[in-house]
Amino acid sequence: GAFHRAFQQRGAALQSPGLVAWDAGSETWERVGAASLLGSVHSAVALGSSLYIGGQFRDVSAVGLSGVGRFNGSHWDNMQGGVASGRVNAIARSLDEIIIGGSFSGVGGGAARRIARWDGRRWHAMGVLNGDVLALA
Repeated sequence: GAFHRAFQQRGAALQSPGLVAWDAGSETWERVGAASLLGSVHSAVALGSSLYIGGQFRDVSAVGLSGVGRFNGSHWDNMQGGVASGRVNAIARSLDEIIIGGSFSGVGGGAARRIARWDGRRWHAMGVLNGDVLALA
C-alpha cells in the first residue's frame, strides 16, 4: 500500500513502508522482512513459501528492489534487478511461474513491455501490449 504506519488494535503503531502481514495468533501487524521501501506496493501473491510483491517502489536498503521483489521468509531477492522505468500494477501466478503486468518497459535488464513472466531463475517477455496492465488473474 501507500502507508508508512500500521496501527495496532492494542498498542503503538508499527512503522512499515507499505507492506505488513497480519499475525492472527497475536492479532498484530508485523513487518515483512527488513527491506526499507520507498514508494508503494500495488500487488502481492504467494507461490510456494515465497511472497512476491509489485508496485512503484525502490529499496533503500542493500537488497536493491525495484518495482518487484521476492521474500522467501527470511530474505528479499531483487529478481535480477527488477523493472525499468515504470511500475508493476498486478501479479499473478500460473503453475510455478509468476506473471507481472503494469507500465514498465523492461525487467531484469531485458526488454519487456508491460507484461513478463518469471520462471524462478530469469525473466521472459510475453509480447507487447499497447496499454498498461491493471489486473491479472
